[in-house]
Amino acid sequence: MSHRIHQLEDALAVSHGNQSNEAHPLLCDELLEIKFWPERGNGARQSETQKDDVETSLDAFGTLTLGGQGEAKYFGGSAGSEVRGKSTHSLGWDDSERDDDSSFLPESVRESVHELIWSQLPEQMRAWSLTEAYFEHAQWFLSAISRDEIVNEIMVPIYKSLKEKGRPKYSSQDTSETNPHRLGILYFVFCLGALMDLTLPPANPEAEKYYRLGRAAMSLRSLVDAPLIETVQAIAMMGAYHHMSGRKASLDSAWSLTAFSVKLAQSVSHRDCARWGLDAKTVQKRRHTFWSIMAADGFLSLHMGRPLACPLDTVDCEFPTEDDLEPAEDGTTQMGYQRWRFHIMKNWLLPVCEQMTLAKGPDYKKLLALDANILQHQAPKNFKFLIDPEEQERPSSIARAYLLSQFRLNTMMFIHRSFFAQAILDHPTNPFRSPYAPSYLTAYRCASAQLAASIHFYNRLPELFIRLSSFWTHAFTAALIAGFVVSRTPHSGIATTAFIELNRAMDFFESAATKNPRAFRALVRLLWLTILYVFTPNFCR
Repeated sequence: MSHRIHQLEDALAVSHGNQSNEAHPLLCDELLEIKFWPERGNGARQSETQKDDVETSLDAFGTLTLGGQGEAKYFGGSAGSEVRGKSTHSLGWDDSERDDDSSFLPESVRESVHELIWSQLPEQMRAWSLTEAYFEHAQWFLSAISRDEIVNEIMVPIYKSLKEKGRPKYSSQDTSETNPHRLGILYFVFCLGALMDLTLPPANPEAEKYYRLGRAAMSLRSLVDAPLIETVQAIAMMGAYHHMSGRKASLDSAWSLTAFSVKLAQSVSHRDCARWGLDAKTVQKRRHTFWSIMAADGFLSLHMGRPLACPLDTVDCEFPTEDDLEPAEDGTTQMGYQRWRFHIMKNWLLPVCEQMTLAKGPDYKKLLALDANILQHQAPKNFKFLIDPEEQERPSSIARAYLLSQFRLNTMMFIHRSFFAQAILDHPTNPFRSPYAPSYLTAYRCASAQLAASIHFYNRLPELFIRLSSFWTHAFTAALIAGFVVSRTPHSGIATTAFIELNRAMDFFESAATKNPRAFRALVRLLWLTILYVFTPNFCR
């Protein structure tokens, strides 16, 4: 009967609507509600309230469970009852009886590995030296873990336990303050510290030794079942080592490891954990870790043209509370280095990455809008490490200044270099006639600034930058852009200037070719580009 009334009301509304713009008297709200049951009589008036209630309840969906030492599991609103429930024993799925990831190894082998990683810890003085080298030179590129955590929560307890109690007994379920994954973090701090120790040669054996010991430590506890926050941090640091060490296929392995750490973090911290009432220190730690590895994943994903491991529209994790606020001239405070880095990653680089990795291809208008947004936002002008004479030659200050110069240049080069190439292919005689002419000019300008910045910072601290793989990758990309301006568009108005900069780039790579394999390979490719330009003019012109 209710359905029949609906049909008659609809027919009356259509018929009356053809004759008048006013509602028919029989179609007022009070009469429309007659067909409902009494308890639903006020349903129409409550529709907006119900909508708000639904939106609020949807936002509340999700379950986070934490173990005694921080092992975590997060399930979203669509998760089934069998994974969200507190007890699955009745289903026959008892997590406590599962095998750990190292169960394929005999018990005696696991005991031997456990004994090895405890016996190979460096002397405490050397450990402090490596840790300081890490904080001075390496943490600016990945800051997934703070100094307080490394020193007071990991390093001191481990060395204290070793001194007072000796090597602990091995257990695959160990979640204590000396568990294998915390030991793994400590070894990765040592390997990154040795890698960036300016008194040692680049890619030295000591760094590789500690990296392998860290990997051995990670094998002694499951990586994927209820991961600890230390598990996420350790895997991210493994990715950082692959990225910075210049190992063979390092970018592929660095991207894979970093993306894996982000996936594990989705069970820990991509949803802001303050909503579950965790203590302030835990909230701060998880926020800092999440945005640090998101920044690393965004950079590597954009660099390799691969999608983000965690899309931005699934994230509501807040930025960590700032502990490096910078005073402004007007007496207020401005965001410090770490907050600024997180800010530009979230608002610049990650949206660009999402656009550039779309299966249907990037939307050029949206990318130009992102480009304009980048140009409008300048870095805080009062960053002390950029202007303080006492700090300007400190390695950490030079590293931070270099990274600040790269955030804008690299993001804009990533936006425009594909369209730069398309402009040359479409209109080789005059790329300014291409619809992608803005990218042709912007990519060249960014390349010019990138080459100047690379030469400047390398001359300031060659011992540091000779060992950074990404430094040479960006410089080579810039040199290629200048080279293609010269070889493919020799009649362009900027070709003469680009030729001068290409020669500077070749001199630069030649000066470092004997010290860094990537600089050597870049020099070889640039020489081939020059040979093609000189001896095959029909191909190049």
